[in-house]
Amino acid sequence: MPSIRARRITLRVLVVVAMLCSSLAVSDIAASAAPAHPATIAGSHPSWAPPANRTADANAGDLMQLRVYLNLRDRTAVEATARAVSDPSSASYHAYLSAGQVRARFAPTEASVGAVKTWLASQGLAPGYVPTNNLFVEATGTVSQVEQAFKVDLGVYDVRGQHVRSPSGGLSVPTSLATTISGVVGIDQAFNLM
Repeated sequence: MPSIRARRITLRVLVVVAMLCSSLAVSDIAASAAPAHPATIAGSHPSWAPPANRTADANAGDLMQLRVYLNLRDRTAVEATARAVSDPSSASYHAYLSAGQVRARFAPTEASVGAVKTWLASQGLAPGYVPTNNLFVEATGTVSQVEQAFKVDLGVYDVRGQHVRSPSGGLSVPTSLATTISGVVGIDQAFNLM
C-alpha cells in the first residue's frame, strides 16, 4: 500500500492534470503541419493589450524563447479518472495513478510532438526542450519569425507603468495543428505583470 505521502503526490499530479485539461483549449492530435487555413488559439490575445496601450512595434530582431503547449489525450477520461480517485463512493477511490501511468495514458504522443516541431522548424524557429510528459515544445526565434509563424503583429504596450510585449490579436496556427496545440507561453510578457 502506498504511503500517505506517495498518495498525496499522486493526487496532486492528477489534480494538476485535471486543471491542465480544463484550462487547455482543445483536444487530440492532427497529422499534417501544412499551414492551410490558420486557426486562432482561444484566449491568446491578452485583454491588457488594447490598441490604445500600444506604444511601439516590437524589435524584429529580438530573440525570443517560447513554449508551445500540447493538449492531453482523452480529456474526458483524464477528468473522469481524477473525479473517480477523489470520490469516496467510487470503486477507484484512492486508486491513484503513478506519474508514469498518467503519462502513458494521457500525455501527448510523440507524433504530436513531432508535428509541432516540424511546423516550428518550417517557420524558421528552433525547436528545443520537450519534457518527458510531452506537454510542451520549447522554441527560440526572432520577433519577426514568431510574427510570421503565428500570423500576428507584436508590439510594446504600456501596462500599469511597464512596457511589455504582446501580440496585437490572437495567435494563429495551421488548422492541422488546431487540436494538437492548446496554447503558447512566452510571446507576450504577462509574467512581468505578476
